Amino acid sequence: YLNLRGSKSVKSLPSGIFNLEFLTKLDLSGCSKLKRLPEISSGNISWLFLRGIAIEELPSSIERLLRLSWLDLSDCKRLKSLPSSLYRLKSLGVLSLRGCSNLQRLPECLGQLSSPIILNLAKTNIERIPESIIQLFRGFSMGKGHIVLPGNEISKRFEFQSVGSFITLEMRPDFFNNSRVQGIAFSAILAFSDRHVDCGKWFSFSLELKVKTTKDCGTHDTRLFQSRVNYVESDHLHLGYYLFCEEDFNGFWKCNCIPEAVHFNVFPPLECQCCGVKKCGIHLLHTLDPTSMEDPSTCFNCNEED
Repeated sequence: YLNLRGSKSVKSLPSGIFNLEFLTKLDLSGCSKLKRLPEISSGNISWLFLRGIAIEELPSSIERLLRLSWLDLSDCKRLKSLPSSLYRLKSLGVLSLRGCSNLQRLPECLGQLSSPIILNLAKTNIERIPESIIQLFRGFSMGKGHIVLPGNEISKRFEFQSVGSFITLEMRPDFFNNSRVQGIAFSAILAFSDRHVDCGKWFSFSLELKVKTTKDCGTHDTRLFQSRVNYVESDHLHLGYYLFCEEDFNGFWKCNCIPEAVHFNVFPPLECQCCGVKKCGIHLLHTLDPTSMEDPSTCFNCNEED
């Protein structure tokens, strides 16, 4: 792990820095005079933190960091574009572009990423999300997906909605036995206030399904989703989905579980009323026939009027 965070005198990096065999984490956050990265021939880096550096573009050779799972470009104010080669990063799970105020577009081919991804676009100037990125929510083999966007409204497509972080559900006793439900698409508006939350602070954001049972099987609350989120000035919309796996269904059937509620959690807890989950909604994803299922991305249609 090489930590150069806050090294404001760093203007360049040695050409072979990414090739160091045992270097898996590199933190260059706050190196505000660093304007370019060297070309990359190989590397084992899995976490690359570039928050607040002065680059205008990434080298296309970043595709050679085959193990890269976390790429943080937050607050890179001069960043104007992303290389199309990003889609070749098959291990990429988190891409943060928060605060990249000069970034106006995303490469269309970014939607070809093959792994689940958390994409943070808060405080960018991106006007349109390419259709291919919306299609990331069609990657059923992934099991889950998550994206963060500026916004303070929840689409009417989420038929179960509530103010706050808790949604009460009323389902029939044979819900998991006779329905074709396969998962949950979710939407939540998360807000912070700089009066109560320190800028740059990170939180855990999670979604739990609470169930009641007709058998004495103990607690069966299931955490469907969990992600790290950080302070943002304005309201932001968290969109995502979770598809039930075989293990989930086995537990539901064994104890004859009935969905009772959905709860969105932020940890550490936010004690003031102006922070936290302001509103939330879910949509149950169903199989349309024995060989297919409902597409989660229909809940995240950017063109709908509501």
